[in-house]
Amino acid sequence: MTLKIKICGLSSLEQIEMVRASGAEICGFIFANPSPRVIEPEYAVRNSFSRAASDIDRVAVFVNADDNYIERCISSVDANFIQLHGDESIERCSEIKSTFGLPVIKSFGVSSVLDLATALKYSDIVDYFLFDAKPDNDLYAQRGGLNKTFDWSILKNWTGGNYYLSGGLNENNINDAVNSSNASVIDVSSGVESEPGLKDKKKIENFVKLTRLAYEKKL
Repeated sequence: MTLKIKICGLSSLEQIEMVRASGAEICGFIFANPSPRVIEPEYAVRNSFSRAASDIDRVAVFVNADDNYIERCISSVDANFIQLHGDESIERCSEIKSTFGLPVIKSFGVSSVLDLATALKYSDIVDYFLFDAKPDNDLYAQRGGLNKTFDWSILKNWTGGNYYLSGGLNENNINDAVNSSNASVIDVSSGVESEPGLKDKKKIENFVKLTRLAYEKKL
């Protein structure tokens, strides 16, 4: 397994270039409210995000979105992955995958092994799992980019497919995160920002470097 790094919540050409220059393989674009990183598809089109990020993977992130909105957003960044960060059922995930023909990443908030059991039910449908800290119970609460970690030791009980690890990752804890999990992708957003929504070039560089070092030591 080769570890990959995803920098999520990009909202400008400058931030896309930061990610490309860092050597991270995947960028994420948030098309869901509430989030300080949300972008509109029209904005992505005007700024030619798809061309700027054409040499790395592009993930479009949604929360309980309808097909029309998903289509507009996918097109705006020429996304080659769909990330579902809401309450999408197994049936809805299957429908989205069939409709758009792209790999689906399904996010699950984790606080106990019971959450892993819920995720496992999606194994025949989704291509990748994403494990994150659980958001607030409020229906309208922000679903990701919360700068909250969870107990990574829970993931030792995971028996399903490849997963992304997210939730409160930063320069200070990435070594422990890599060593405490078997994630195929490390997914960061708030941990490489100077303030919510504002990516920091140096933090991105350091995070990518430290993640690679942690993974190499683990091998």
